[in-house]
Amino acid sequence: MTDSPAAQAPLDPNEAPILDRVLAVRGKLSVLKQDKSTYVKTHDVLALYDEVIEQVHQLNELRKEHERPLEQNRGSFFPVGRPDYGAEADMSSR
Repeated sequence: MTDSPAAQAPLDPNEAPILDRVLAVRGKLSVLKQDKSTYVKTHDVLALYDEVIEQVHQLNELRKEHERPLEQNRGSFFPVGRPDYGAEADMSSR
């Protein structure tokens, strides 16, 4: 297993709470992945995905206010809302 790269400290102190929330989501995903007693449920992952997307939107708005749109931010490529994988991706129903 490879580790994720270390998160860079944000240049703008107003971005620090957003980074903290994204890192918290990353921690939750790590806990889900490490729990071998149960299968990872799609519902749990999609809820965390929604949290990340919300943080990306907040970051984009913050940067837009400070006239630094999409600076070091690849999150703008995410679609609004979560993807629809359909019922076949929901392994919790099996």
